[in-house]
Amino acid sequence: MGKRRKRLTMAKYAKKYASIRKNFEKMKNLIDDIGDQKTMQAQEIKLANDIKDDIVSSVAEHINTEVETGNAQLKAETATLVKEAEQKIEQVKKAASKTTAAVKKLSATTKKTTAKKTTSKRKTTTRKKTASAKG
Repeated sequence: MGKRRKRLTMAKYAKKYASIRKNFEKMKNLIDDIGDQKTMQAQEIKLANDIKDDIVSSVAEHINTEVETGNAQLKAETATLVKEAEQKIEQVKKAASKTTAAVKKLSATTKKTTAKKTTSKRKTTTRKKTASAKG
């Protein structure tokens, strides 16, 4: 144990080190308070998680009941949509058969391709070499 700590605990130096001892006590109390706050926070977190679980389960039950009642309506709606889609598909098939017949008539005549032009190479002229500058 160091001199300072020893003197803090000795009765002889009680008056001289009173303010330091007071500060140490405050620090100890703060640490204890922080520990208490952490345990309180842990309890609050646990309580919040329990409440969250209760809310989630009640919402899930509510959603399940809504889905069960809504399924019958959805099935009826999807059946009507499927019938409408089938009718539209049949109309598109009829229109497609008409257009394919027209395309076949047009494709009977073929266009002539144009002949490619050949390019001639330019003649290159050689440049005269200049005399080097003497200096």
